[in-house]
Amino acid sequence: MHKQNGAVSWDIPDCCVLAAQSKMELSEYEQQRLRNMATNAAALEALGIEPVAKTTKTPPRPNKRSREPRPPTRQSSRSRSLPVPAYTPGQDEVLAEERRASEVEEGSRMQDGKWLGERFGEIQGVPVGTVFGAGDYQRLGRQEMMVSGFFRPFVTPEWCTPGVGCFAIIVNNDNGASQDRGDSILYAGSGGRRRGQNRTAPQSFDQDWTNATNSALRLNFETGEPVRVVRGPKLLGAHGTAESGGGFRYDGLFRVASAEMVRSPTSGLLTAMFELRKVCGGEAEGAQAGGVSA
Repeated sequence: MHKQNGAVSWDIPDCCVLAAQSKMELSEYEQQRLRNMATNAAALEALGIEPVAKTTKTPPRPNKRSREPRPPTRQSSRSRSLPVPAYTPGQDEVLAEERRASEVEEGSRMQDGKWLGERFGEIQGVPVGTVFGAGDYQRLGRQEMMVSGFFRPFVTPEWCTPGVGCFAIIVNNDNGASQDRGDSILYAGSGGRRRGQNRTAPQSFDQDWTNATNSALRLNFETGEPVRVVRGPKLLGAHGTAESGGGFRYDGLFRVASAEMVRSPTSGLLTAMFELRKVCGGEAEGAQAGGVSA
């Protein structure tokens, strides 16, 4: 665009001129586009409207000079005042051995390194009728049994070792499949539920013998090793501890008299069922001196 004698005149864009020179090479659409651009330019010139100034591209900024990475430094004054932590190879093993020695001294572990209850049979110092967490109806008894080493698992109701068997079970609450008859217990196995569901949830699929609990209890049935039975405050019926002051009560040794997969008449799903019978007549067979079996 340029002004002459007060009048504004528009210049045809260079692209239009160049394109017009080579119309033979343009398509019908491109030729119509050039004609439209020329018509628009003439209309703007007649109205005295100045064209928008062409924008120029901003040149790219030069890249910042890369800096050499610096080692991390302590920023706070409190951190600077603390000594630099040091790791001594083998320190974890030393601390674990010291903790193990302390547990042996306290009696929660035996000299062989195993927990107090990590074995079959009676446990020295824990006679039948001992109540853990007396007066409590929640998990205090579980905590006391775990700390003492008598029953280490804090959540699961069985204490099993794969390939060895089941040392003890806690009869407290399930989905109603188990039946406690006092001197005999019909105990429902584990598994058959969705991830995150506990024993109170109904089964969703069949149980099987690959389950660690089920295979361990079946191994007790095959070897004849006894299982220690602990009853809790949520056990329904006359054999729980709710009416006697709560807590978890050790009720002696039981042997696994049968182990079989039974199909539920209601759900149609397979459930591992174990019949446990109380061992009568003094100390259990196989108990060593001091009340601990091999």
